[in-house]
Amino acid sequence: MKLLCHHDRTFFKRALTDGQEFLLFDVDELNNDIIESIYNGRITKVHKDFALVDIGLSRPAILSRFNKDTFTEGQNILVQIKREAWTDTGEKHRGVDQKAPQVTTHLQIVTPYFVYGFWGQGVAFSKNAQGNDDVKSLGEAFIKAHGGILTFRSKAITAEKKHLVSALDQLQQTIIHINSPQHPIGLVHKGRTQLEKILDLYAPSEILCDTLADFKIAERFLHQFPHPSNLKLLHHNVFKEYGADEEFDAVYSPWFTLPSGGQIVIEFTSALVSIDVNRGQCDSLDITNAEAADLIPQLLKKFHISGNIIIDFAGNIPPHKKKQLLTQTQTQKSLPKDVIHCAWSALGWLEIRRPKTRMSLFEKFADPI
Repeated sequence: MKLLCHHDRTFFKRALTDGQEFLLFDVDELNNDIIESIYNGRITKVHKDFALVDIGLSRPAILSRFNKDTFTEGQNILVQIKREAWTDTGEKHRGVDQKAPQVTTHLQIVTPYFVYGFWGQGVAFSKNAQGNDDVKSLGEAFIKAHGGILTFRSKAITAEKKHLVSALDQLQQTIIHINSPQHPIGLVHKGRTQLEKILDLYAPSEILCDTLADFKIAERFLHQFPHPSNLKLLHHNVFKEYGADEEFDAVYSPWFTLPSGGQIVIEFTSALVSIDVNRGQCDSLDITNAEAADLIPQLLKKFHISGNIIIDFAGNIPPHKKKQLLTQTQTQKSLPKDVIHCAWSALGWLEIRRPKTRMSLFEKFADPI
């Protein structure tokens, strides 16, 4: 698996490829408003179901699902961003600059080796990690000194002890910094960049960068990979060299042609994402729909499409074909893991619900209205 890291005038772009097709595209914007960032905020308004929190950004953040009796206006609290701020189509029409970010008081720090939560106390292992006495003893010693919940991920089991100790030392310094009472209103701890998250999840065998900043970030991750990775700093456009620019340009025109000649058109509204499957030049509705059921889950992951999604497959589909398409779309390799609903609606659409914590690339690069 190969990771391409390219910097143009506005964005740091990433592309992940297996050598035959591009599996993922992403961008890093140069701002602080990213998921996992922790802020010192001040409550400006307490409503029945939510509170407004000034965290030093252009708009107050929204804190929901909390006990209103525990918070008062003017109170300072630490919060963490769980959904980015963005401007969708509806807000643009109404002249609103940006939706507010959503935040939570359940703070956690995610690293390649573990997830640390500031609430409760204990040591645990993720479902993909088998218990290990040496690792557990390290965690128990840390929790005894600092409290909180430490959940080890699968990478912690195979990591060298010195790397785990170093990561826990870094976590200790981060906790001390976050818990300091002297923070002004604003950013306290910046969350992971998209590049760090990609390196954490995929551990590519080759990483090609055309900017020194990306190269240095990737260099810090190499010791965490289960297999050696080839890291190179190049002095030309990596996206252009490997043909990533052409496929990335799909975000400017979300219209995809299927191998049989059928077509997929993606449109965004304030409430949902509409994916329309057309037969086009294909003679068979079954072939068109089968190809679409294979491609659509890949598009959801590749371009980060989320929220309420409806898929209008081509033609009138009989019940037994609906069951077949649903099974094909839901295969474990296809749909993103965070999809919480996928079923046929009464109107004959396939409905998918994926929590929207960030904008898709289509929305991010859309022309302003």
